[in-house]
Amino acid sequence: MTLLTYLHQSGNKGTKLGCGEGGCGACTIVASYYNKSLGSVCHRAINACLLPLCSVDGYAITTIEGLKTSSSLHPIQERLAKGNGIQCGFCTPGIIMALYAYLLEHPNASESTLESCLDGNLCRCTGYRPIIQVAKSFARKSTCTEACTQSVIPSDIENIGITPPAVGDFILQDRLPLEVSTSICTWCSPRTLSDLLQLKKRNPQAQIVVGNTEVGIFSHFKGTYPPFIIDPRNIAELLSFSPSEDGVFIGAALCLTDLSIKLEELVMHHDKTKTRIFVEMLRQLERFAGRQVRNVACLAANLATASPTSDMNPILLASGSVIHLESTTGTRTIGIADWFVGYRKVAMTPEEVIVKIYIPFTKPNEFVGAFKQSRRLHDDIAIVTACFDVVLSEVPNEPATTIPSTTVTSPSPVPCYGTCNTPINSEEGFVGHTPNQALFPVTVKKFVVQSCALAFGSMDFKTRLADGAGRYLLGKPWDLSILPGVVQALATDFPLTSKTPGGMPEYRRTLTGSLFFKFFMDIYAHIHGADSVPPKFLSAAKRNFDREVMRSIIDFHAKIPASPTDIVGTPVTHIAADKLATGDALFTCDLETTYHAALIQSSKAHARILNIDASKALSMDGVIQVFTAKDVPGSNAYCGSKEEEVFAQSEVLCAGYPLGVVVAKTQEIARNAARLVQVQYEELPAVLTIEDAIRANSWLAPPISVETGDINAGFRESETIIEGEMQIGGQEHFYMETHVVVATPREDEIELFCSTQNPSKTQSCVAAALGIPSHAVTVKCRRAGGGFGGKESRNLFVATACAVPAYILKKPIKLWLDRDVDMSITGTRHPFLCKYKVGFMNTGKLVAADFTLYSNCGYSLDVSLPVMSRAILHVDNAYFFEHLRAVGHLARTNKPSNTAFRGFGTPQGMCVMEHIIFRISQMISKPANAIRELNFYKEGQATPCGMQVINDTMPRVWAELLAKSEFKKREQEALVFNVQHRYRKRGIVCLPIKYGMGFTQPSLNQAGALVHIYTDGSVWVSHGGCEIGQGLHTKMAQVSFCRTV
Repeated sequence: MTLLTYLHQSGNKGTKLGCGEGGCGACTIVASYYNKSLGSVCHRAINACLLPLCSVDGYAITTIEGLKTSSSLHPIQERLAKGNGIQCGFCTPGIIMALYAYLLEHPNASESTLESCLDGNLCRCTGYRPIIQVAKSFARKSTCTEACTQSVIPSDIENIGITPPAVGDFILQDRLPLEVSTSICTWCSPRTLSDLLQLKKRNPQAQIVVGNTEVGIFSHFKGTYPPFIIDPRNIAELLSFSPSEDGVFIGAALCLTDLSIKLEELVMHHDKTKTRIFVEMLRQLERFAGRQVRNVACLAANLATASPTSDMNPILLASGSVIHLESTTGTRTIGIADWFVGYRKVAMTPEEVIVKIYIPFTKPNEFVGAFKQSRRLHDDIAIVTACFDVVLSEVPNEPATTIPSTTVTSPSPVPCYGTCNTPINSEEGFVGHTPNQALFPVTVKKFVVQSCALAFGSMDFKTRLADGAGRYLLGKPWDLSILPGVVQALATDFPLTSKTPGGMPEYRRTLTGSLFFKFFMDIYAHIHGADSVPPKFLSAAKRNFDREVMRSIIDFHAKIPASPTDIVGTPVTHIAADKLATGDALFTCDLETTYHAALIQSSKAHARILNIDASKALSMDGVIQVFTAKDVPGSNAYCGSKEEEVFAQSEVLCAGYPLGVVVAKTQEIARNAARLVQVQYEELPAVLTIEDAIRANSWLAPPISVETGDINAGFRESETIIEGEMQIGGQEHFYMETHVVVATPREDEIELFCSTQNPSKTQSCVAAALGIPSHAVTVKCRRAGGGFGGKESRNLFVATACAVPAYILKKPIKLWLDRDVDMSITGTRHPFLCKYKVGFMNTGKLVAADFTLYSNCGYSLDVSLPVMSRAILHVDNAYFFEHLRAVGHLARTNKPSNTAFRGFGTPQGMCVMEHIIFRISQMISKPANAIRELNFYKEGQATPCGMQVINDTMPRVWAELLAKSEFKKREQEALVFNVQHRYRKRGIVCLPIKYGMGFTQPSLNQAGALVHIYTDGSVWVSHGGCEIGQGLHTKMAQVSFCRTV
């Protein structure tokens, strides 16, 4: 049982579950405990979704409910509420607790550190600006005023209640050994190393768990648990940090946060040449997962799990670390080079335990560089990790070898500096792909490679050295002449193919050379001085991203009320902000229920169902019943479409398609039982991409189009015509609260609480599935933890799948999708393929355009038709074409049905148009903004659908925005910077938007509300909108107050 499960069962619902794998921070709590490594009480933010309940023995736990007093909110809660840092509010408790924990440990925090303290927390609504502004208001020398203008709280931290929670003396007491046994596994927490070794001897297959960030995730998503778990965090030897004359011994269970603290002290008090490896470790630790994970994870776990994507293992491998192992039979050491023997396999016997890791100091002439390339700067899995360690020796310089021949070319099939295979223009200072050393000043000193280790992660089934590149470098001079050979050797060392796990083989191979080049330039500039590198190339040596503290301006005209009742349109705080900040606001996932359900999902993209065997699932203790298509009392095709079924009856149309549900006493039992259901299939051909659909002529509906003018005449008038195509990928909604439904049967009725954006459609579909009239179905949505369009229609199959067993069993049932299940079946933003032909004058004036758009709709139509309608109506964006045609094709594929998303097709249409503007700008050497301004819609002109532009404000808004943002000045600064820097680039862009209000389906452009005014003056409003964070209930309260008063 995790701490989060215990909290929820205890009635503490404020701590939320967002992802179940420690990546979103919604479940953050504060753990207070005596830290033996530091010798003091610590208060750390930790993910409760992964933290085993047994592991908090001796801890004091503070949740969001524990912050406020009976009479007032905690200052953090109050500032976040008043500073408009809350929208849907699902992430809010975790953000507050993470900030609270950080301020407890860092009372003198600066604005920049407070910006980074939330690197383990996600928010999908606010864009972070108001949250960061509130966080910075707690800085010791805060300059923040805008976020807290309504707050009367003083800025002095000592006076605002950022004080440690009241914890008992028990956390200072030594704990006795702990052993807890259940039917699933046994948990042991020994207090001495000898006890640990004895446990390992008796239970050689036992898993040693420190932070549970690996085992916990595996257990959650695979449903398998280690039979024996050992928690070693109370063993002094495993928490040690011991510098010696030649290096540092790091205890195996020392958490990464404590390791960072110790390393910072070490670097501060030792010679810089000795601690280069530890400086690189600190840099890498800053990007290792999120703060909540670093507060519990340890270095030894990276070694034991041997993940090929580990951030830290390349550093340990390159540095020549030594691992110290112990068992009841003795001790031994093993060099890191011999440690990784296979995919997630290491050279350690089942009875052995990692006790400590030895990392040697660096020599004066030894240089180290660690790198990580990922999609996000923080808290993300690496695409490639690397660490390079070279020892250079100085040799007498020979003038003949100072400047190599300018005929040097790279034999590598993988380009190292750029994205194309053609050599870079010599005017840029290159020969082939290599910077021309003739442009570099003659150096006085010469260095050759005495020894080196180039370690990479994510490039093979294990972390390993680039042996070929390492051999090539030995004895070579450290100058530009080595680069082509290194790149060639790296390409040979890592011959990734198109089927390589993780994908992106060409990009990853390119990264190996690019990262080495950054390291090379860094060391070259260091040993010869910054003046030895032309300024244009010096940016390649820059390793860190320097970002200024965020500054922002909100500029709008607030309405001044004419009277106390004139509040419509005035800015007010979110009506539920206080409740969301304290965790008192309930979401659908917080509701109690009798039984829980879990989906049985297809493992095939397209197949005929031959048999479903649920016997193993039904034999599990706690399983109530399994429901499939034959159990649906009404219409299995609940939406009137054969593609949309409650449960697949004879054919599955995508991987993840619901085949049924398992109902059990707990969510965990239901989830594990669903994995035991065995399904026999007859596989059928699958259409997966738009290109597949075009070849197979696979469509969900006839094409739709819009046309104005005469396309052929327009192209004849044009001076230049360009053609091309553009791929636009999908996007996951990642609402913080996954799809969840609680269905409660009543007398001849059923009531559903849903996290939805479409209660009325939910009502009609559930009624159809149950075979009852719509008036017998009540759907309620108090609030949803985000939606972004993802809960407009894809909640329907969740609601019907939950309603069926609840209606039959006459028991309340909750169906709450795990994050991986939700992402596997609920669809994304529509991927698009856009083909275009555009004619224009050489001045940049647009004349004619012919667009053909294809969308990957998935297996059903869903809302793909209005999405495509909006895409073709916005494909011209804010620009006037006298002649235009746009045709949209709706591709049927065997992927989850894609659905509504913010913008609803508009971003896809706009994206291709702005791509065309950029192409034209490049072709005619004219600024993109000048082309935009030349082609803006003007008053009286008509859009392709025939709508006239009236009250055109675009020119005024555009000019005002450019002026207020100092766009031209900043654009010029970016251009100058880019000319001066070959490898680092800056950019700034301003885009216009034509966005049509309302839906293309007229019936959707209406709404109603039921208003009850009671005799005591109170008002009850039932409206058709759903609160998903946009403050709709707040607006409704304003309207009802104004109208009733």
